[in-house]
Amino acid sequence: MSFLSLLALLKRFWWAPIILGLAFVVMVQRGALGRKDAKIANYANVMKLNEERIKSAASTFKADQEAQARRIETAQNQATQETASEYSSRLRAALALAAQRVRNGQASTGSANGSGKSSGASQPASTASGNGGMSVVDENDLLICTTNTVKAQGWLAWWKRIQAIPR
Repeated sequence: MSFLSLLALLKRFWWAPIILGLAFVVMVQRGALGRKDAKIANYANVMKLNEERIKSAASTFKADQEAQARRIETAQNQATQETASEYSSRLRAALALAAQRVRNGQASTGSANGSGKSSGASQPASTASGNGGMSVVDENDLLICTTNTVKAQGWLAWWKRIQAIPR
């Protein structure tokens, strides 16, 4: 082929090298896009696995928290029951002692006001550090004060037990 015939072919088919170049670029880009699609699919799989791990960890965490809450609630209920039983036995003993004090005061003084409702007449103190005998206290006031004192002491014991429960 001569130079002139080659030049005639180039004039006639000038578009062929451009089309071949564009076809080559498209094929390269498709290959790159195919690799990008594979990377995107890989990232999607990784994200899906991470999502499953996160959901699994969240459900495990929630179950652990619920178990912890049940354990704490059980321990608090147990502390409350123990404190309540101690409280009721202490209250019965304190009320019995208060009733005994009222009976002793009434027996030794008769009745301070004639109604039988007071705990006895006041006696002077025999020493500087000691108190006197029975003071005049209304029976209802004595029972109310006794009950409230035992409640306050019981509440303190209950609160110390509740605070001792590990969280």
